[in-house]
Amino acid sequence: AGLRPWPTPSDANDVCFRSHYDCLHRPVGLGNFAVAADRGRLVPVLVRMLQHRMETLLAAGDLFMYRWTRAMRPYFLKGLDLGASDEAVRRHLFAGEATWAEFKEAYRFESPLDDFKGYNPLRYAVMSNNV
Repeated sequence: AGLRPWPTPSDANDVCFRSHYDCLHRPVGLGNFAVAADRGRLVPVLVRMLQHRMETLLAAGDLFMYRWTRAMRPYFLKGLDLGASDEAVRRHLFAGEATWAEFKEAYRFESPLDDFKGYNPLRYAVMSNNV
């Protein structure tokens, strides 16, 4: 039994379950909001969802999807008002990956040569816009 797809509303009238890949093409932050300030209010909720997803993937031993999800966080949050989010959210998203040692620990790499079907530390750094 794998993980279920994430709920991804694209606007107030369209709430459905989509795969995490679809979130890249129609992230919730680019949806239609009746109240623009709600974009900022969603950030902590989505960050908690991402954190839970990554913890679940690690517990299941799925390093590939853990790394992929971690690297794609900026895309999942595209269009949201990150400036309105609290310090803990900003720390979660942007801290702890500035050096190779931090990046290696965050992504659970042993070496810069780790590779799984072409997915290596450099690729994840590029995916996360962290180069």
